[in-house]
Amino acid sequence: MRVNYKYLIATGFIIYASVFMLWSLMTTYGAAYGINAQLVSYVVTALATFFATRFVGATNANAWMYGVCWTLVYIVLDVVFVVPVAGFESLLTSFNFISYGIILLAPIIVTAATELIAPRHVI
Repeated sequence: MRVNYKYLIATGFIIYASVFMLWSLMTTYGAAYGINAQLVSYVVTALATFFATRFVGATNANAWMYGVCWTLVYIVLDVVFVVPVAGFESLLTSFNFISYGIILLAPIIVTAATELIAPRHVI
């Protein structure tokens, strides 16, 4: 179970940055409210986590570690960037918990699905 720790932290930052840029863009154009904004955010979060999982080459054995660490990076960055502006209560919403859940579970789902789809090499 090899894990590249530089990739572990860097991809956590990239996942957060992609979602943060999305919200900045939606706020700029007045589209940051409502269920559609949340759904778009969930999709972008899932896609960013999917691509990060594929990039680091996560396997079934270490996918949970990537999910947990990326979720922790995401929470820490939320505390650093969001709490000073919107307060700690903003992190205690169902929207954030769903986002954290997506980041936590996506690597596990992606690696499991990849193993199901990939052809098995029998020697």
